[in-house]
Amino acid sequence: MNIKRLKKKAASNRLQVLKTVMKTKKGHLGGTYSCIDLLTALYYNQMRYDVGHPNDSNRDRLIIGKGHACLGVYNILIDLGFIDAKLLDEYGSNGSYLGAQLDMKIPGVETNTGSLGHAIGIACGLAIAAKLDKLDYKTYALVGDGECDEGSIWESVMFAGQNQIQNLIVLIDRNWQSVTEIINKENEISSLESRFEASGWNVITIDGHNFDDILSALNTQADGPLVIVADTVKGKGVSFMESGVKWHHSIPSEEEYNQALKELTEASNYA
Repeated sequence: MNIKRLKKKAASNRLQVLKTVMKTKKGHLGGTYSCIDLLTALYYNQMRYDVGHPNDSNRDRLIIGKGHACLGVYNILIDLGFIDAKLLDEYGSNGSYLGAQLDMKIPGVETNTGSLGHAIGIACGLAIAAKLDKLDYKTYALVGDGECDEGSIWESVMFAGQNQIQNLIVLIDRNWQSVTEIINKENEISSLESRFEASGWNVITIDGHNFDDILSALNTQADGPLVIVADTVKGKGVSFMESGVKWHHSIPSEEEYNQALKELTEASNYA
């Protein structure tokens, strides 16, 4: 898919996420918007899968740590044909098929989410399984930078580096925010890049909203595990949400919704 169409897909996804959050009063706009471009590149341009056979043994795997970005994933799965669009009407309701975190019972979803810090470890296991089973699928993991404070992340990173696991690609949505605060670069003991490099990983830093950068990084041929540190903006696409801590989990007022709707509609039409 060309860059123009990828931008169109991402813009339409952001718009649909906003409408669903406003309708249901549930969802995480900020962290969803920061990783939608990464998800768009993965699903529409990079990963190998068969919609008719979602459990095909040679499909590429995507393990998502930040499952609170699920609405962005659901819209893609609907667009691709993995799940029925009508299910989105039930999002967040009791007994709904689509909840506020990802569930592996949903076609196209590999594992449950909710507890952070496990995505890279699971991805390591899947990548090793591919080698043992003599399959050539790739395993991707998407995690947030706040999530990288979890100790289990670094146990997995060191394991993958020590064993030089092949066909393992980790994307870090580095929006420089956690749930309640902005991450201060000056207070970091060391950068994410230096920590991954010290653990034996191949490291690329990109603009996480630039599709040329994203696709180029994803197509890198690496000897061993690869991490793509994607610098992003939390709330990307809506002016008053961008880089605002409030928008991790806040629901827009009617006035805010109308402004966001206007901006995202214009972006979708322009894309």
